[in-house]
Amino acid sequence: MAGRRVRFGPFALDARTRLLAKDGVPVALGPMVVETLCVLVENAGELVTKDELMRRLWPNRYVDEGNLTQNVYRLRRVLSAGGLTGAIETMACRGYRFVAPVESVDAPAVAVVKRAAATPHADVPRAAATLDDDVPRAAAPPHASQRRWGFAAFAAALGFALLAAGMPKPVTAPAFARLTPESQRVYRLGRYHLNLRTDPAHVDASVRYFRDVVKRDPDNALGYSGLADAYLATFDGACDAMAAACRRVVALASENARKAVEIDPRSAEAHTSLAMTINEFTGQDSRSDAEFERAIELDPSYALAHHWYGNALLVRGDFARAVLQHKAALALEPASPATYAWLAHDAFFTRRYRDAIGFAHESLAIYPRRHPTQVLLGLAYEQVGNERAAVAAFDQLHGAERNALLAGLYARTGRRAEAVAKLRAIGAKEAFGSGCTRTIAFAWLALGDKTRAYALLRATPPANRVERQFLAFDPRFDDLRSDSRFRQWTAPN
Repeated sequence: MAGRRVRFGPFALDARTRLLAKDGVPVALGPMVVETLCVLVENAGELVTKDELMRRLWPNRYVDEGNLTQNVYRLRRVLSAGGLTGAIETMACRGYRFVAPVESVDAPAVAVVKRAAATPHADVPRAAATLDDDVPRAAAPPHASQRRWGFAAFAAALGFALLAAGMPKPVTAPAFARLTPESQRVYRLGRYHLNLRTDPAHVDASVRYFRDVVKRDPDNALGYSGLADAYLATFDGACDAMAAACRRVVALASENARKAVEIDPRSAEAHTSLAMTINEFTGQDSRSDAEFERAIELDPSYALAHHWYGNALLVRGDFARAVLQHKAALALEPASPATYAWLAHDAFFTRRYRDAIGFAHESLAIYPRRHPTQVLLGLAYEQVGNERAAVAAFDQLHGAERNALLAGLYARTGRRAEAVAKLRAIGAKEAFGSGCTRTIAFAWLALGDKTRAYALLRATPPANRVERQFLAFDPRFDDLRSDSRFRQWTAPN
């Protein structure tokens, strides 16, 4: 389809520029979503298997099949809004087929380039051909009003701008393709579990799988890079109370990242791992930025490089550049619950609460058990004054954290007795060991007891750079910004 322009219904697709327009107006879609459409339209009327789509869209790289599912879901939503409901059929357990009539724009208007068969293939029952069985219904955004955040327009503009500017093709060696077939399978499992890293059991599983990759393919950088990423996740999730073990985790993450770069200096994965270890463990922003930028230069399509670079920028308070990197990551991997979650944090810290709600819902639709996102969703609802929705979000949590969040909400809305009751339900030991001291401190602050709030913050100062910065950005503490005691806890090391 290279170099051709085609039309279907009110839509026009330019395969050369990868631009989709409806009635002459560009449609807001990320570049990989448009690329998915190009492959389907190129084979209009014919089955395109999932394996073939994955090979065409992400050659020599492991990407979870959920990204393809999300691409197709987004295409269906856009096409249906233009009157082409059912334009993409699901061939059960096999792949997809574009069935809308397609006409060439370059040739005379009456010429039909490819027209789908009027009926499904004879060996596929009609119900199977039309059933959207591989798109979980939970993945759809729950409220239409939560879709108006402008991400889609940005993603399309970013994708089209990069393509028009002649973004270079990735130049990294296809390290994934050089893995043995069994190592490829194990590496996929490692990345799958690492993507669910808010659960310690998944992090532990990812460590085991990446160790196996290193054992099987010791001369390939991907196993070491994966191990570094898994140890980074271990550090983030379990190191506050494990000083000796934490030092060991830091050493393992750093050693594996350096080993990955040593084995393959042109690996975007390796430079991304090294960048994050520098950022996480040394705070040397210029060094980590240089490694992130090198990774993106080597492979602009490596979503994790954009995602983690965005995280590093967000922690420093560079929200404008952080959101650019996160949205670039999301355009490349639209089924990433972690990227949606960090976009929600970016929106929350910049007081764009309705955007935060939208991004948080998208994250939870893909991964409902993502605990920090559930907290952020409730806090964003609290900030916009939707008490009922905030309570519903907090009720998904348990123990001291749930009580503390509800106490803060009740205190803000004048329900003092209920707020105090929730705080009294939290024992003194829980208050300092539950990991939600900041939330308990806010509840007392909202009740007007600044002394008790300060006592809690003084007794449990933020443990790491991320925690300090998040405390500094948290809108619940806006009244304390000018207080020197508060600033000393949020100042970077």
